[in-house]
Amino acid sequence: MNLILTGFMGSGKTTIGKKLAKKINYKFIDTDAVIERKMKMPIKKIFLLYGEFFFRRLERRILLNINLKESFILSTGGGMPCFKNNINIMKNKGIVVYLKTPKNRLFKVDKSNRPLFKKAKILLNKRKYCYQKADFTIENEKIDKTLKKLIKLVR
Repeated sequence: MNLILTGFMGSGKTTIGKKLAKKINYKFIDTDAVIERKMKMPIKKIFLLYGEFFFRRLERRILLNINLKESFILSTGGGMPCFKNNINIMKNKGIVVYLKTPKNRLFKVDKSNRPLFKKAKILLNKRKYCYQKADFTIENEKIDKTLKKLIKLVR
């Protein structure tokens, strides 16, 4: 049973995904980290040099090439489910969980590595529709509670 974590930037996908994978002994994949390794540069620079469309294509390629033979937790970029038909591909690869985080926490995150943060409130409103297509929505207020809810989904 694979879990795919989606949600807005700063919603805790990577932090929660790593902890969850460790607890249940799953492989953890962070699409941003994979892209940074392959491109040998930070996301912010990729956006600056090549633009968002290029970045979204890289995300999509990772999604399409995920090996389904071993169980995994996937942390996606905040815009991944809204690009082309990625949400459908995500659902074919595992259970998609939207980590819904209170706005007051979302907008307190470190903005330096997030190229789209200047448009954050507008983006969140646009992406809500995509996030609502997830198989499950989990209110992400406290990490421990969120982890317990996610473990129940997997087991």
